[in-house]
Amino acid sequence: MAETKIIEENRSYSKKNKWWTVMQIPKISIVDSPSLHFGKSIELLFLHNVAGIAHIGGKNITFSGDNVFFIPPNIVHSFIYKDGGGSLVGLNLDPEFMKSIFDIPSFLAEYELSYSNLSNIIADFKQIETFTQDICNATEPGDVLLLLIQILNILIKHAESTSAPMEQNSTFDDEICSIITWSKENFRKKILLEEVAANFGYSKYYFCKKFKKITGVTYTAYLTYLRIHQGRSYLSQGYSIKDAAANCGIDDLSYFTQIFKKYFGITPKSFVKQLKENTN
Repeated sequence: MAETKIIEENRSYSKKNKWWTVMQIPKISIVDSPSLHFGKSIELLFLHNVAGIAHIGGKNITFSGDNVFFIPPNIVHSFIYKDGGGSLVGLNLDPEFMKSIFDIPSFLAEYELSYSNLSNIIADFKQIETFTQDICNATEPGDVLLLLIQILNILIKHAESTSAPMEQNSTFDDEICSIITWSKENFRKKILLEEVAANFGYSKYYFCKKFKKITGVTYTAYLTYLRIHQGRSYLSQGYSIKDAAANCGIDDLSYFTQIFKKYFGITPKSFVKQLKENTN
């Protein structure tokens, strides 16, 4: 299959097959930090000389140097990268499309394991440059499958136990996924904690405690993060600063500027100026 490449700011995507996509960020910064999300795919993130904090299924992982992250389907996660000039190569795999070739749950079951038994990180990964090069150069399903099996074998060796899946990775995550989906559909509106909690059948106190326990961040912090990232996206699309702020649910321009600078290190005005300079 012919490779399709998409360039987005400082990252590139290569759609090489129905069941795998490669993402490359040659020089990573805090701006590239993804907000809290989940998906049906398996994510493998190869971070070379990158530091930051990962929030994965209720666990907070501080990392630096060369690391590989393994994120199973439907697990809520986010990353906050520190500026430092490291690089990222991401491999997204669709387990449904892969089933006819390689069924991961069945493979793990042979070792009496499931996704929940696997660590989310392979720390201090010495072969990171070789693996990222092989991923970027892969053109055939067999090439990617071989790399995936090597990573799974490393994770299996480091498996914590053969116990049943933890509760927070099943029922809790299912509920949080619904909350995140709802938030992405409603972030433009004014959202009160009492209202979102009641919408999912919880008291404000229980909702806040539950969300923080599973995701590692408060709901208010997540909502702000979601809005400011969307605001940045609107600016990239040519919206005025005022319209970008309003469309992401922030009416106060000074607050929008303050939060934008906190997350991205520059003001919205400077960001728009950079966009114009890059297009000229």
